[in-house]
Amino acid sequence: MNIGTAPARRSSYQLLRLVEEKGDLGTWVWDVATGAVEWSPGLYRIAGVDPSRQRASFDLYQSLIHPDDRLDLSAGMDLSDHSTIFDRDFRLIRPDGAVRWLRGFGEVVHDADGRIRQAAGVVFDITSQKSVSTSLHRASCSLEELARALGGAIWIKEADGTVADIFGWQELTGQSLAGVQNSGWRDAIHPQDRERIGRLWQDALKSGTGYVATCRIHTASAGQVPMTITVRPVRERESAFLRFVGICLPATRPADGGPGDRGTAPALSPRQIRAARAVLGWSVEDLATRSGVSGSTIRRHEGGGTGRPVGAALLDCLRETFEAEGITFGTEDGRASVAFADGGAERADD
Repeated sequence: MNIGTAPARRSSYQLLRLVEEKGDLGTWVWDVATGAVEWSPGLYRIAGVDPSRQRASFDLYQSLIHPDDRLDLSAGMDLSDHSTIFDRDFRLIRPDGAVRWLRGFGEVVHDADGRIRQAAGVVFDITSQKSVSTSLHRASCSLEELARALGGAIWIKEADGTVADIFGWQELTGQSLAGVQNSGWRDAIHPQDRERIGRLWQDALKSGTGYVATCRIHTASAGQVPMTITVRPVRERESAFLRFVGICLPATRPADGGPGDRGTAPALSPRQIRAARAVLGWSVEDLATRSGVSGSTIRRHEGGGTGRPVGAALLDCLRETFEAEGITFGTEDGRASVAFADGGAERADD
């Protein structure tokens, strides 16, 4: 009847050691009546304690726990509430000073009379997970602050189009992470721009490529605001496509004298816009599609009539669209000119 018992015990012991080593875990048993405590080799390793020099004990365990994470046992220990005593995350300080994050779970064993006879548990070393979690939290806070400072938003989408995270978008538009799912983000786009931006996104989703586009976004504090959206695919390697990252920034730049300040740049004249379209071979509809400014608004400005003037924000939007294509605006012999950044100029006021 006992044939194979000893090998089976050795096999079980070896399996336990393998699980503990590969899983970064350790186990313990506490005899409540005698106070005796047993640690597995894995727990000794996690705690950084040499079993040949120190014997496991409840006091030793308590002394290793970070002071801020120790339980207040001055009023005694209610072992019946093991979910509070044993099931928790806490820090442990090894004798060498290293700090490890642990996650513990435990249960109590009762005797025939219902008295607690023994407690046993398992402890996982979750230091690596905590480190990753902390790094992600810090990165998230940094992106949120960056988006706020830029007056825009940053977002991350998975390869299937699911919005993984947003930074600054809720503050900008009032939409939460749940609200932007299933193309809910399109609700913040101006109705006249939704189809165009939606088409650009679907093309990017299918081809795994990025795009730059300007459109009007309904903000929570300032109504419709021209914004430039830049979307880029993120790849782990040359071929492994992972997700998209996008940034949405005001199409206009603050007149604060900082880098890229447009505060002193004169508004584009009707002739400059017509000349820039001619250089690029664009129709009014082409410019409207790329800039997010309606065709009627472009025609009204190009006509130079006495109607309602076009706002500076929309004219800046047109300027940025042209400049993104390599067009520069300047003066030549005192006359306004339009040119490619690396090509010849064409006078716009002839």
